[in-house]
Amino acid sequence: MNLKLSVLSAAVALACGTASARQPDFSIQLNSLASYTGSAAGVPDTTGIEVLAFDRASKRVFAINAGANSLDVVDLADPANPTRVTVIDFAPFGGGVNGVAVHDGLVAVASEAATKTDPGSVVFLDAATLDVLGQVPAGALPDMVTFTPDGEYLLVANEGEPSEDYSIDPEGSVTVIDLRAGVAAATARTAGFSAYVGQETALRAQGVRIFGLQRIVNPDGTIARVPSNAAQDFEPEYIAVQGPRAYVTLQENNAVAVLNIGQARIESVLPFGFKDHSQLGNKLDASDREISSSQGRINIANWPVYGMFQPDAIATLKVRNEVFLLTANEGDARVYPTASGLVPGFGEGGIFSEEVRVGSSSFSLDTTVFPGAALPTSSLDNPRNAANLGRLNVTNTLGAREVDDDLQFERIYAYGARSFSVWDPARMAASASATAPNTGLVWDSGDQFEQITASVYPAFFNASNNDTTLDSRSDNKGPEPEGVTVGRVGPRDYAFIGLERIGTLMVYDVTDPRSPQFVQYLNTRGFGSDGLPGQSDSGAEGVTFVNAEDSPNGRPLLLVGNEVSQTMAVFEVEQSRTRPTQ
Repeated sequence: MNLKLSVLSAAVALACGTASARQPDFSIQLNSLASYTGSAAGVPDTTGIEVLAFDRASKRVFAINAGANSLDVVDLADPANPTRVTVIDFAPFGGGVNGVAVHDGLVAVASEAATKTDPGSVVFLDAATLDVLGQVPAGALPDMVTFTPDGEYLLVANEGEPSEDYSIDPEGSVTVIDLRAGVAAATARTAGFSAYVGQETALRAQGVRIFGLQRIVNPDGTIARVPSNAAQDFEPEYIAVQGPRAYVTLQENNAVAVLNIGQARIESVLPFGFKDHSQLGNKLDASDREISSSQGRINIANWPVYGMFQPDAIATLKVRNEVFLLTANEGDARVYPTASGLVPGFGEGGIFSEEVRVGSSSFSLDTTVFPGAALPTSSLDNPRNAANLGRLNVTNTLGAREVDDDLQFERIYAYGARSFSVWDPARMAASASATAPNTGLVWDSGDQFEQITASVYPAFFNASNNDTTLDSRSDNKGPEPEGVTVGRVGPRDYAFIGLERIGTLMVYDVTDPRSPQFVQYLNTRGFGSDGLPGQSDSGAEGVTFVNAEDSPNGRPLLLVGNEVSQTMAVFEVEQSRTRPTQ
């Protein structure tokens, strides 16, 4: 580890009050080995490599190119020189590939239907021959797929997103595919959320967000807006398996579903709660325009804002007999249409949008809670000033009835928590109030991601993944941690968290899940460029850990898919012994 990062690690320990604790005498360092450029690089308006899966037998990586509806097959026999084997066109199987997983030579690829609200499927391939072994039905918009560790089941997160005009909102679900008799005899069961229909009010009171609003065109041409029920509103995003259960993130809903795998049944839906950014250690930079109408600066401070954790990726860690969940708290908003021109007559968000800036005239702050809001917005004492909270993107679905019924906002809820967290699922169920702290939160990285990136890359702090403008993402989820995975190296467990915006990886020692220790921040993005395809590793999405025993060179590897640069970054994990802190 270089001197700058070593000093920074010590600074983070001091900030977290851990400097006096005995530090581990074993550590790791990530070293960049290679960067593979995906087959869709250079194709206009095409997203690049997002999700990766490694097959230990064939030493191949299978990489999703969602925008091109294709699968890159990459030879990783020499990790320093990944080479393309072939590219598989998935157009014959559906409208787009979204996820991939591998287990002992069996590849599973999630393929959405030509119409994304229709049921999709999972396509199975032989990792060595690339022969298609079968195609099994799944739910609407199958996204992430994962095998159980024994390979007996494949789990599919069916996101069930609405149509762009929000006239169709299919139910979200998890497909449980039984592979014990082989692909040819595979059976699929659906774990849905119909049992929670009618419980929406109680779930909201616990902090589970249910807020969809369908657009229905009546026979006479008039428009009706109908609230989505829980089964429609829940949108499974990512799955992590631990023993007989799996944990499924419901990102927009700020919740996690607990799946009984053998029974193909959702046992519970647990809220993540909210992060109080007014508390010590939970600062954030809330504006991209502190200096002028076009110029921001680094201003990490406490603000009267609550962050919705809204994790994307999730991982599990079992320590002795305790199960912990690790989440990358990205955040996400519902906006339909998702872009202008997709629905005739409507611009982006013209049918439904929960996203609003604090300074918007439609977002009225209660002056009994925020006295400064009574001042002109030009006043620096007004939280709605652009240099304060005025530019921050927040939701209009929460916070207007925390104190009274005047429809003014008494709480401000932002997207994501700009952190990664450790949770105790056994205790999360005890969090029965939307306004109380989540008792299942074991540890959170607080404001460390922003503090660290500000220290290492002050000129590019909170830059986006497709440009290098300082502070450009501070008003909208900051570094956006998206991917997380856990790997064991030597005697210790490590969490690797991908940052979608500024990039690339945060590394923490999570051997003691109640007291994770910062290890390294590594960024292989070329900040001299604009982050466009083929120029750098930009837009970290999927993160995959390869154990030493499975690795082609006998050393642990980490693979990172980068959506914007359309590259796969390959890192080698170097093990080292350190002198314990006295």
